[in-house]
Amino acid sequence: MDSAVAPSTKAATSGTSSPKMTDAQVAQKLEKDGYTKITGLKEEKDGTSMGKAMHNGKEVSVNVDQTRVVTAK
Repeated sequence: MDSAVAPSTKAATSGTSSPKMTDAQVAQKLEKDGYTKITGLKEEKDGTSMGKAMHNGKEVSVNVDQTRVVTAK
């Protein structure tokens, strides 16, 4: 088993209920949800992360919001 992921810790945030996710955590969340070849991750002003990834053999635009919900188009 791969246990390289440390437990979540409460980081200082600007009033959000969830700790801010790093790009590495966003990529890990996407990989866990079945996405591959994740590129161009960029955090938006509202705290969401956007990028591109492959899912079921197709390139999609992905968005991970502050509550860690993934949407793809």
